[in-house]
Amino acid sequence: MVKVAVLSGLLFSLLTLQARANFFSTNSKLSSRECTKIDLRSDLGEVRDQGNVGWCFANSAADLVTYKLKKRISPVDMAINFYDKMPQMPRTDKLSSASGGNVQGALSYSSAGFCEEDLIASENFQIDKKCLSSAQPELSSIIIFMENLFDKNPMSLSYCQKNIITSLFKNISESDLNQVASLFQKTSLEKISLLKDLNCKKRRISANGIIMRGGYSNDDLIDIDEQLNNSNPISINYNAYFLLKESIQNQMYNHYSNIVGRRKAANSCQYLIRNSWGKDCSIYPSPYNTQCENGNIWVDEDVLRQYIIGIYFLKK
Repeated sequence: MVKVAVLSGLLFSLLTLQARANFFSTNSKLSSRECTKIDLRSDLGEVRDQGNVGWCFANSAADLVTYKLKKRISPVDMAINFYDKMPQMPRTDKLSSASGGNVQGALSYSSAGFCEEDLIASENFQIDKKCLSSAQPELSSIIIFMENLFDKNPMSLSYCQKNIITSLFKNISESDLNQVASLFQKTSLEKISLLKDLNCKKRRISANGIIMRGGYSNDDLIDIDEQLNNSNPISINYNAYFLLKESIQNQMYNHYSNIVGRRKAANSCQYLIRNSWGKDCSIYPSPYNTQCENGNIWVDEDVLRQYIIGIYFLKK
């Protein structure tokens, strides 16, 4: 099922969205635009699953960088950078309660470079069965476990404590773990961020040349078409309530996903939304459950135009 945490914490006016929809409904018709088939999925790998954490913005940003660098970037790394360096984030706040953000911040706060998924996992954690009380946990459970542990400031860690932490941070030493755990003056967020940096310090990929742009025309779909025509995926910030089975008319579900394809269907141009809710298509309401391909959803241009808040892409 789709979880509440997929929503970003930013608030936007529904009146503004409606005004944009009314404006764009009278402009930019299919007949005046190209709708040639484009599909950029092959260079991105499997659709991500953000699980119970509200880090859609980091998953979207990680996919943009993944496409450009041809290396699968960790959204967890980008999210921790965002929350650790964001000026508004109180030092006593918990990473597990942090939800929402934006792709621009995810990129700007990762100026020191990017860590790959094989070093900081975002899903499919491998934990020794003897260290588990039930099924394999999600990211949120591992973060809460680490916060509770680090709040106690242990001088050393047990085998299972180390095993659970290294299921997330795969390249840290035992001495690193014990040293960070015993830093009494640090908050749990600061300790997790320090582990993240120690984990990736020798394999960070440079952020040089990674520049984010926003839409610049009066019609988001014109900007989207231009980027797709140049084989460049696009991050969209949008009201995703129409993708939720339990959605309520005019309710705001602020979310980030990527546009990775386009095709013509009947009298409409459809765009392919690469979501970060996993590959299960049954979570979507009709007709999107049948227009879904392993977590990628085909959406008519009029629907997309109505709910877009902003678009972002990396400079080619």
